[in-house]
Amino acid sequence: MKKVFFIVMSIIQIVVSIYAFIIAPQVAELQMNALNESVSELEESMETLQYSEYRSREFAPEEIDKEVSFNLDDLFNGESGIFSGIDMNAYLLRIIRFTAILTILLNVIIIVIASKNHVLRHKARIVAYYVILLFISPHFIVWITSLISLIVLLVLKRTTDEDQPIKAPKVEVLEYPYFDKKNKIKALIMIFTYAILHFVIPAILINLDIIVEKTIIEMIVSSILDLIVFGTAIYLYKDELKKGIEAFKNNNKGYRILILKLVAIAYACVMVFNVTRLIITQNVFSNNQANLNELNLLYIGILAVVWAPIVEELVFRASIRRFIKNKYLFIVISSIIFGVLHAFTEANLFMIAITSLPYIALGACLAVGYTKSNNILVDMSMHAINNFIAVVLMGLIFGF
Repeated sequence: MKKVFFIVMSIIQIVVSIYAFIIAPQVAELQMNALNESVSELEESMETLQYSEYRSREFAPEEIDKEVSFNLDDLFNGESGIFSGIDMNAYLLRIIRFTAILTILLNVIIIVIASKNHVLRHKARIVAYYVILLFISPHFIVWITSLISLIVLLVLKRTTDEDQPIKAPKVEVLEYPYFDKKNKIKALIMIFTYAILHFVIPAILINLDIIVEKTIIEMIVSSILDLIVFGTAIYLYKDELKKGIEAFKNNNKGYRILILKLVAIAYACVMVFNVTRLIITQNVFSNNQANLNELNLLYIGILAVVWAPIVEELVFRASIRRFIKNKYLFIVISSIIFGVLHAFTEANLFMIAITSLPYIALGACLAVGYTKSNNILVDMSMHAINNFIAVVLMGLIFGF
């Protein structure tokens, strides 16, 4: 009976999501009109409040008209506005269609699980799917059916052996001679190569006006330098990478569960700190993210999903670990360095501290993954998943 219930609910959600995908342009237009009306009403309210305030201070009428000017459109869409550079109508259209596609995919997975009568065996996973659906629902019917399904799933109890979850195999903790002299020398070479080729040389070339920032030439020069860093990283850590790959082959499920758990925790922490940063700074994007937004999306994808996970994990986790035996101290120091280096272009120390918090949270989860497995491929996988999601979101906001 429960199998039929969840299959029917998923079919309803798929049909509604297809409908939402088809009518997305009309929905986006309606949402945009509603947003514009809300902005206009808020502007009028703010101007009324400001007008009353100036009258209470006994300003002359002509002075009041001159002083009272509150334009929310500039606040949101002006040159320095929160959503500057974003076509909101196209953005809303992409978001509606993306959530519809994601809803369909999640429900296909639920149907596959339910058809095998394994709903309760995978209860935790399906609960997570329904929570996601509650947040991204492309239509009210999807939200209602997700809520009902979630309540039913939480009420159901495991009564048979078939309902019991399969225990995941323990993650193999690799043994590796981290702290000998040879590994420390490799780590130093990696750190200095990364710092000089990725930061120092590009900065010198730009400051000497040899290359101009954010041009094709600058992108080509940076790409060549980054390829050298990439090659150096692979060469120096080839033995550890080979061991990590072999361990993954032997214990894929255990590693996969560890990675997904830590990615979920990391995303929750990053979202909290990003909201905190937004409230404090009133900036949607950090300087680091704003600079990335101006680059070609394909270039960003290669840099973020391939280069960064491999190079940055070998620098910030594998290399730093060679010098810090205490795992808790390693987690703290490596995550702070990781966070600050992603935020050092901000205007002042306070902005650097606030902006670095999401990166520190991500860095801490990555460091935990390394200490739990001693397998750098765990960190690389987590980093790649995190950055892939970020690139997809950039595509939704600015267009693919």
